[in-house]
Parts: sequence; structure tokens; C-alpha cells
Amino acid sequence: MRIGSDTLSFSILNKVGGSQMILVTGSTGLIGSELLRRLSQAGVPTRALTRDLKKSREVPGITWVAGDLGKPETLRAAFEGTKTLFLLTHYLEDMVALQHNAIAAARAAGVTHVVKVSAFAASDHSKAPIGRWHYHVEKELQESGLAWTMLRPHHFMQNLLAQAEYVIKEGVIYSASGDGKIPYVDGRDVAAVAVATLTTPGHVGKKYVLTGSEAMSYRQAAEIIGAVIGKPVRFIDESPDESAGAPRARRSSAGRHRERSRNRRLSACGRQDGDDHEHHRRAHRPAATDGRRIRSRACGIVPRLNARNDPGARPHPMSRRCPSGCP
Repeated sequence: MRIGSDTLSFSILNKVGGSQMILVTGSTGLIGSELLRRLSQAGVPTRALTRDLKKSREVPGITWVAGDLGKPETLRAAFEGTKTLFLLTHYLEDMVALQHNAIAAARAAGVTHVVKVSAFAASDHSKAPIGRWHYHVEKELQESGLAWTMLRPHHFMQNLLAQAEYVIKEGVIYSASGDGKIPYVDGRDVAAVAVATLTTPGHVGKKYVLTGSEAMSYRQAAEIIGAVIGKPVRFIDESPDESAGAPRARRSSAGRHRERSRNRRLSACGRQDGDDHEHHRRAHRPAATDGRRIRSRACGIVPRLNARNDPGARPHPMSRRCPSGCP
């Protein structure tokens, strides 16, 4: 599923109409920011929800509105007049409560369709807590009386960058996934699929598992990253117990450690859809293999590596222009 052509933008304008306001949550993150960019380019009427308007940035055609999903009393004005909701929050312990508040506000405001970013492991018996959390929200949304679409992305390619400090300082990537292969998906491609499900018909009641175009292991990803940054990168296969008890010396910050541990749990649990009879679609971008896209993501590590080795060094050429064609 490829999104972003002028033809598609014209099609979206014809099908959405001027009165179908979309409200985007998670608007300052990777997926939300890319979604706003694409909706802006397509001329789709859109509001972006943020807790702090100071963090908003000017995007043509996008109206920023203040609201905190943790404070339901702040949501009424932001949701008023909205017809479609894009539901995305962080994946921490209060995720279920935040998304419950969003669904309740959507019902009260007369929203007719909710597109939720879920997870490929969403199930009541998932080994990963995040999978169970998403399952509970999906269940509530399905029982809400609202039209819904679930996007279930697999392992985010950008999660590899959460280990940038380990790559730079130790030349390693940690994971409890063994040699299991993962069909990494770029968060920007999730946003591209979201545009289609938000603005074109035929997606109500559907669950889409989103993957990249090829599956690869953490070991293979480490080799690709090492080739890009010009420094060997080893893969260290940890047991789940080792992952949970990682020594403090390996933690650049508590947040990074939580992210790394969460990624490992997702890598280890595999796909655990609790409703195999639902409709699924694998969305990918055939124009670039996942290996090439991982190389483009690895380019983001290069300037940081150079700065560590030589604070006065000139920027690496790849930090200005990636040979893989990344923006």
C-alpha cells in the first residue's frame, strides 16, 4: 500500500469532503508527525491534540488544540465537531486509561469512526503486557458502538535507534529474540497506511497487520548498522531473565532501558492475534527493502558516533546525504 501521490491526494479530497474533521492524538511523535504532514499535503481538515500548545509546530492546514487524555474534563472542546479520530498514545502502564478516556470523549462528541494504532501482539493471552493492554482497548472500542479500524504494526524499525548509545559506546545491540526474524516496519509507513484508513472508504471493521517487506534478525540488523557506521557491531543474545536484570552500567537512562526491555518482549512473543478469522492485510513499501531502510535509519547514529570520537570533527558525509536515499 503506497501513499502520497498527487493522484491519491486528489482522491482523498473528493472522498473526505470539507466537513469531515479528523482529530489526531499522538500528534508530536514519529507516526503522528508524519500523519499530520501527509494530511496537510492532501488538504484534509485536521486538528492535532497536544497537552502543551508550546510544543506545537506550524503545519499548513493543521489546527492545534489543547487537551490531556489523562484529564477527561479538558477534552470536550477539542473533540467537538470531530467525525474521525486517530487514536495513538504512548505504550506505558496508563495507556489503557488514556485510550479509554479518548473513546469516551469520542462517543460524547459524536465521532463516527476511530482508527486505532494497536500492536501485532494484541491478545488476551499475549506474553507481552503491551499486547494485553492493546487487546483491552480494542475490545472496548469494538463494544463502543463506534465504527473502528485497527492498525497492528509489527516491530518498529525506529526502535533500533533506542540502542544507539549501546552501539556507540559498546559496539553491541542487545535482544532476547535470538535469531528469530522480524518484519520491521517503518513508523512513517504506518502513518501512510493511517492516511488511507482515515480518508478512504472500505476500512471499517478491519484489522490490518502492518509489516515491512522482508524479515530479518537482530543479528542481521547489527551487521547492516555496522556496515553503515564503519564500525563492527555485535549482536548479544540475552535470555529474558538477563534482559530483565540488565546491569545499571548498561543503562544510559531508565527510559531507554524500559524501551529496550519492551522491544525484547515484543520480539520474543511473536504474533499472537486472538481472532484469526478477522481480515488482515500486510502493508509494505516495495520500493525499498527493509535492509535498505535500516541502513537509512542507521545514518542517524553516524553524527553522534563522530562527535564522540572527535568533538571537533566535520560532519560525516552520510549525515548530510545518505547513499541509501534517506531524507
